[in-house]
Amino acid sequence: MMMLPHAIITVSLITALLPRLSRHAHAGDIDAFGGQLTDTVRLVAAFIIPSAALVVITGPSVGILLYGHGAASEQQGSAVGLVASMFALGLPAFSIFYALLRSYYAREDTKTPFIINLVFNALHIGIGSALFFVLSGTFKVASLALAYAIAYTVVCAITWKRLAAGIPALKQRKHVQLIARVTFASIIGAIAAASLHQVVFADYLAPTTTGSLVRIGLDTAIFAVIYLALALKLKITEVTNAAVLIRSRFGK
Repeated sequence: MMMLPHAIITVSLITALLPRLSRHAHAGDIDAFGGQLTDTVRLVAAFIIPSAALVVITGPSVGILLYGHGAASEQQGSAVGLVASMFALGLPAFSIFYALLRSYYAREDTKTPFIINLVFNALHIGIGSALFFVLSGTFKVASLALAYAIAYTVVCAITWKRLAAGIPALKQRKHVQLIARVTFASIIGAIAAASLHQVVFADYLAPTTTGSLVRIGLDTAIFAVIYLALALKLKITEVTNAAVLIRSRFGK
């Protein structure tokens, strides 16, 4: 469930990016190289961060919808969904890291990504082990997914800083500011949808397959409206330009 937005958005963008990065790398055009990389990272952030926020709040409901029937109970389905929600917390870092890593491959450097992935696995094992023994109950298994999210966030930050030393475009503050604006809009949308979910619908929609399906639809609609409104207000052009393009295509 967590990998669906990554597969549709990030992988599609990176598939188109890598050949262009390789051409710029071989031409020695660091400005064009950095421009292509940062433009892709900005697009990934603008769409993956809200996707992750939506998965976080709808995870338990999706778990019930997919797994909370037959031999499994609604509670067991919700527990599976909670794991997906914890994984989703690390989705933005995972996707941005995925994009940043291609800058090494474009320059035919496979050694550095190998070392970085060793660091990630060491962090994942260490953090996961600590959380697994500290937490209990439902959160015990979910803590392993949370460790995954924390480890990828740390490694993504390290990779960004390391690359920025040789790619001036990554040093520009506007990229971090965009991520901050997108994160803010996503958090507000998620809080509003989750709050309405608990206050208004909790007593009317039972945690069943049908109830979960309705909850997912309502949460998605509320989140989308709020996020798009804030994206317009905060001038997140990556989102507004995409919205205009989609509207023009459907308008035809």
